[in-house]
Parts: sequence; structure tokens; C-alpha cells
Amino acid sequence: KTGRFGCAECYDTFYSQITPILRKVHSGNTVHAGKIPKRIGGNLHVRRQMEMLKKELESLIHHEEFERAAEVRDQIRSLEQELKSTDSEGEQG
Repeated sequence: KTGRFGCAECYDTFYSQITPILRKVHSGNTVHAGKIPKRIGGNLHVRRQMEMLKKELESLIHHEEFERAAEVRDQIRSLEQELKSTDSEGEQG
């Protein structure tokens, strides 16, 4: 009735029903990784996003969704370029 589970046992009992819902709500992520403040995290946010995209890419290739896989590949390349440019700025400063 409240939209909350009563205890940890509920997660075990309803795991198979909960997991697809959590994937939709959390963009495919079902593992809590914690939060990192932007001012302290530096490139960590970008690196985590890249990890998530690489996992998605593997899944897309496995399911033969090649057009979407190409889009994700391009996103990964863009993030890699972003990392390279911020890394080189840090070396110069």
C-alpha cells in the first residue's frame, strides 16, 4: 500500500519481480555504487558512465542490436576523448 517493502526478506522473496523494475527505474543498473560529489570525483563520473556503457554495448551485441550498439560505441568514444582532454589539461596545469 505504501510502495515500500517491509523488510530485507521482501527483497529476497520478490527478487525476480523487483529486478526488472529496478533496471527500468535506474537505467539498467541494479547495483548500488554510491554517490560521489562532483567537485571531488573528477573523472570518476565519466569513468563510471563509460563502464556502464561498455556493459550495455556487450549486451546489445549479444542481442544483435547492432544499430543501437554503434550509437553506444560512439558515446564511449566521445567519453574517452573527454577523458583524454581533461587528463592532458591536468598535466599542463
